[in-house]
Amino acid sequence: MASSQVKSSEFKAKMAAHLRQVKKGEELILLDRDVPFAKVIPFRGKKKPTLKIIKAKKPGALKNMKFTGVKAKIDVVKLLREDRDRR
Repeated sequence: MASSQVKSSEFKAKMAAHLRQVKKGEELILLDRDVPFAKVIPFRGKKKPTLKIIKAKKPGALKNMKFTGVKAKIDVVKLLREDRDRR
């Protein structure tokens, strides 16, 4: 199996052409400042890869979420906001 290296900026500019090479069976190594950081390889499974999209819950759904087996009352939204404010 052939393998080639490409800088990430070139990959971004010519992504379709590079992905056609991968579809033909070639491995592609992505470089950032001449340092390899990722490898794009052809899919070799029996099934076609699938993408599963999960619909987001309604805003405020965390407030109404019930936790089984938890005895303490926890305001999850408050904890998440406190964590976000600390960052």
